[in-house]
Amino acid sequence: MVLFVVLAQIAACPNNCTLRGVCKLVEGRHRCDCYPGYSGAGCSELACPNECSGRGTCSGGICSCDSASTGPDCSLRACPNGCSGHGFCDSVNALCTCEQGFAGPDCATRLCPSNCSGRGSCLDGQCLCSPGWTGLACGYRSCPEDCLGRGACLNGTCICQDGFQGSACAQRLCPNGCSAQGRCDASGTCRCDDGWTSHDCSVATCPSQCSGRGTCSSNLTCDCEDGWTGRGCEQLRCRNDCSGAGLCSDGQCYCDVGR
Repeated sequence: MVLFVVLAQIAACPNNCTLRGVCKLVEGRHRCDCYPGYSGAGCSELACPNECSGRGTCSGGICSCDSASTGPDCSLRACPNGCSGHGFCDSVNALCTCEQGFAGPDCATRLCPSNCSGRGSCLDGQCLCSPGWTGLACGYRSCPEDCLGRGACLNGTCICQDGFQGSACAQRLCPNGCSAQGRCDASGTCRCDDGWTSHDCSVATCPSQCSGRGTCSSNLTCDCEDGWTGRGCEQLRCRNDCSGAGLCSDGQCYCDVGR
């Protein structure tokens, strides 16, 4: 008779409590008293820890916490955005303590080094430097035109490579300064004064190099071709030198009066 009563009680509970609990008569109704770790009317569901602390829903023994809670049993307070993976969450006060280089309530804001030294604006952890400044933290003065790639910038001053000069290393240097006997053009080529030649204007020569109408002798005077005269063979010669009785101009004789 006792066995019959027990079997009748078990049969009265849903699914025989899935053998994960004890069927009891409570207030005139048969109910399952589930073993630890199980829940539900028939003890068929896995229980969640601490019943999710009343701050989430239980499914398959796992808590799905509401937005303001966290932890296996939802007993901890959640920090904003989980501190974005860049900080430590104080679950008591729900406050983020950010790692170095990050800031904001949820540690989502990247900081710039040295706050850009007060010489630029910070955009996603990178400094956009104000004109005249450069460097990761805008800590260095920039050089004109970045020295055009022909030198190193040292706190606002270009240290030019060999062969270049100027505030932005824009000018080419001429060899040997053209020996102070010519001028240096923008391409770095010497334009020699009359009477000087060579790449650095260091070699003396005849005036105008005899204009291509004569040869330069060892004493640096021109031996002009027939029909030409002058220090640099630049003048047309008059026939017979006007016979000594007139003035020669551009190959034309202007005879003296009476001739």
